Amino acid sequence: MMALKARLALLFAASLMAAGAPAATAAPSVDGISARAVNADGQSYGKAYFVERLDGGDTFTGHIAISNSGKQFARLYVDAVDGVTSNRGGIVFAPRDAADKDVGAWIAPEKKLIRLDPGDEKIVPFTVKVPEDAFAGDHVGGLAIEPLRRATTGGQFSVTQVLRVAIAMQVRVRGDVKRELVPKVMNLKAIPGSEIPALTIRLANNGDLLCRPTLTATLYQNDQPLSSEKRDIDTILARSAIDYPLYWPRGLKAGTYMAAVRTQNCGKSRETQAEVKLERDLSGTTPPARTGVVQEGSGEEGLPTWALVALGALIALVLLGLGWWLARRSGRKQTDRERELELRERELEIREREARAAAAAADSEAPSAPASARSTSAPAPNDPTPSTPAPDEPTSPSTPASQPPDYGTPKPLEGDDGPKNPFAG
Repeated sequence: MMALKARLALLFAASLMAAGAPAATAAPSVDGISARAVNADGQSYGKAYFVERLDGGDTFTGHIAISNSGKQFARLYVDAVDGVTSNRGGIVFAPRDAADKDVGAWIAPEKKLIRLDPGDEKIVPFTVKVPEDAFAGDHVGGLAIEPLRRATTGGQFSVTQVLRVAIAMQVRVRGDVKRELVPKVMNLKAIPGSEIPALTIRLANNGDLLCRPTLTATLYQNDQPLSSEKRDIDTILARSAIDYPLYWPRGLKAGTYMAAVRTQNCGKSRETQAEVKLERDLSGTTPPARTGVVQEGSGEEGLPTWALVALGALIALVLLGLGWWLARRSGRKQTDRERELELRERELEIREREARAAAAAADSEAPSAPASARSTSAPAPNDPTPSTPAPDEPTSPSTPASQPPDYGTPKPLEGDDGPKNPFAG
């Protein structure tokens, strides 16, 4: 059987804002392995990631502290990697085996393989060598710490998980820089496997600095505006471009639309418009949960927050309905059980009555004992009770009047094996 192996990476690093923006200093951690930016003496660098201003040809030396708070020893790769832009904005890191072209090619860790015992911490120095011809502006890469042993699920399809920690490195090469973001309308179509329309817009950061644009889009039909959407986009790397899918939360009819787009906060405000054609009606409903795998570093994203909330609410309603149905079903089962017990008690009462009636009939048909069989002896001196039986006492010793015939133990009802879980079955 074919084994499907996908490398799923959980990349933990500080979010890169615009240059100089403050960041938290908490160390990212995965399975007890954590890393933080430090100075040569092991003290905090002051940020969760490195930010350095350098000239072409400069060299920078930094340090990261790698800790193991788990209960087992760990053998770890320490790799230099490039930063890449996700297709919905934001910076992720390339796989360790990808070809490095930017900061990933500039960084050289002193050790590329380390071992950490439980509770151990090691400081790993690294150097950054900026090429002479590096363009002026922002460059992003980092150091990724990844275990040699990877967790793999079993079964017909196996998934290899790559859990790693990354410490980002932002280098701003000094020189003249520019800010420029150019939008371009691409198409209007449904998100694959859904009825939600998405207006795809190419956002090309032709500038030299990181930028976080604000995007506004309006759809027109017959020269009349239909609706507008506004988004704050996460970081786009310098000299990179993404095809951003702008989810449209309303249904749209098939037809031709005019899309007008404007970007702000990345240099000069830019506007563009283009005619787009929607091939079929789209209701705007939430797509089903995704079942595919995402390749590491692909930047593929999931549904927007509102769609996930709607899907979660739908699932909650289904679960509530299922719980109500199970409760009613268990209630009916409990009622049937009580009826069975009541019928059983009635059956036992009828059997006891029949036994008493049979005993009474046997007593009435039994012959009286002869007078000679009766005791005429006087009572013992200390016995105040005479031995002569009472008039209503049966004289035959073979059949006591108070003992009903033995009809055997009643067989349990079918399925009567004691208390049951009301939710069983």
